[in-house]
Amino acid sequence: LYTCGNDQSCAALGAGVDDVGEVFCNFGTALVVYALKDRPAAPATDDQIAGIGPLPGSWFLLALESECGNLVEGLARLLAPRGGVGRMIDEALRAPVSAAMPQIVPVGGGRMDIRGLSAGCRREELARALLEFYATRFGEALAGVVGDGPAPRRLRVGGGMSRSAPWRAFLEARHGVALEPTDIEHPGLVGVARAIARNPR
Repeated sequence: LYTCGNDQSCAALGAGVDDVGEVFCNFGTALVVYALKDRPAAPATDDQIAGIGPLPGSWFLLALESECGNLVEGLARLLAPRGGVGRMIDEALRAPVSAAMPQIVPVGGGRMDIRGLSAGCRREELARALLEFYATRFGEALAGVVGDGPAPRRLRVGGGMSRSAPWRAFLEARHGVALEPTDIEHPGLVGVARAIARNPR
């Protein structure tokens, strides 16, 4: 029996994040930004969680938006039923930002508030509004877990939305970071194997 860590810790380790200061981002059911620390960290906001890392002498601080993937998939079922999430993201990020674009705010329970929806709003603008929200939250989450430390220039990313090259390019341009997708979409089991190998009993 091994204690390897929570799902995000194992995913980060599976992605190759095992040095202090490195950051892993998961665009799955939740949007998670996970930073490895060399000492215990204290959450500064309600959307942060701190804990013990899967390797000896490591700790983590993560920030999350719990419903990112669920809301993106739900909107894709409405707006791009034949092309799915990938097509919706591609079309949304090609659409110019306009005054007709509403503001979307998740409110929990699989629901979102849509503010400023006009009769002239196109489906691409509605999808873009949700992506704009999560792009902003990604930047806030990254700044929150890095704190006073140096901002990383390269992040390993996993989860379903990480497979979208337009989404990665959008975030890279917005926040000045390089996003490197993991070899597999969900690297958690790889992390479990690495934790066991690095912690023999």
